[in-house]
Amino acid sequence: MKDNTFTFFMMTLVGIIGFLFVPVVHAETEKSFQPNNFSTYGLGLKNTKMKEDIPEYTPSTFYLTKQEATKQKQQGIQNPNILPNRIDLREYFPEVRSQGKFGTCVPFAMTALREYYIAKDAGARGTDITYLSPAYMYYPNGPYDGMYIESALQVLKRSGVPPETERLYDVNTENIEQFKQPVTPTQKENALPYKISGYQVIRETNMVHKIKQALANQDPVLIGINVYPNFDATPTNGIIPPVTEKKSRGGHALVVVGYDEKNEWFIVRNSWGAKFGDHGYAYMHYQTLLDMTNSMSYVIKPIQTQYPPFGVKITTTDINPSQIKFNISAKNAITYDLYKNNQKIQTFTTNTITDLNIVPEQSYMYHLVAKNAIGETRSYPLSISIPPAISMNQAS
Repeated sequence: MKDNTFTFFMMTLVGIIGFLFVPVVHAETEKSFQPNNFSTYGLGLKNTKMKEDIPEYTPSTFYLTKQEATKQKQQGIQNPNILPNRIDLREYFPEVRSQGKFGTCVPFAMTALREYYIAKDAGARGTDITYLSPAYMYYPNGPYDGMYIESALQVLKRSGVPPETERLYDVNTENIEQFKQPVTPTQKENALPYKISGYQVIRETNMVHKIKQALANQDPVLIGINVYPNFDATPTNGIIPPVTEKKSRGGHALVVVGYDEKNEWFIVRNSWGAKFGDHGYAYMHYQTLLDMTNSMSYVIKPIQTQYPPFGVKITTTDINPSQIKFNISAKNAITYDLYKNNQKIQTFTTNTITDLNIVPEQSYMYHLVAKNAIGETRSYPLSISIPPAISMNQAS
């Protein structure tokens, strides 16, 4: 009897020790990142109960369904606003970007939402818009910490968000140092023009109709969902399969950018790059949204409709041993500053500029800062290597 008791005690002790020393693996890092496997892409929405004191979304124009409009006409009310059969706001959004493996879906969705209003207010195409910086909004969270939607909304309301070119985002899973870099005074200053005055919520009751009301009023909606296997399996036609298994791998933020009554689906913008679904967008049936929602839906209210320059780009038209000719493109710009190796070398107002102060076989890093009365926007950096000088023998 003593032997059996001792054996049981030792087996129990070994089991406890084994349990204590089992390595703990972070849920986000269990799978290595595979660009063609969407189940390895990052999420990052931290779920929390929606605060009761946030105002409910109120559309500037209330649209009736066809059935409601028919009833009103029968009552003698003429020319009611009827809900359109289809809304698609994609033209005002830049191309879909990828958050990669990191838990940054919330700042990616939030910056896309803010970028939309720049294009809409300026009457521009989304492809002309300068990306805003998810990395700025996400700081000081760690690479896999995730973020609350309301935390991101408070960042937008309190300080805004600067252009992406002020604080770049790197999808490289080894670059976690980017999340440790504090924000700079310049980033804070250039964030201010993109502040919002506030935000409103769409609650779960009658959610589908309320989201359609917002979209008909040209207001995209940020939503939170639980990611089930059906979402990861979205095919290239973008039609999200129905939910068959409610096994969530986490919360995720998306932007609803349209709807289609004929197909009974919403058009949603993801942040897993253009390879996901239909060029980064997907089609989520109304019932699928209700099956996947975590009851979080938000609409933002920008402060202003005038912005710093956007779509700022610098390209070369000629590179030779004695000069570099640049071509400049930007919307709403008045003046430009050209920088070489982070030193300002010229201020100008034209769409072309030439740098004659170069040395053959040297490399330089250029960037442009476009300015107007509202603020300034810098371009992405441009690295240029100067070719060797041509000798007399080579010329002959």
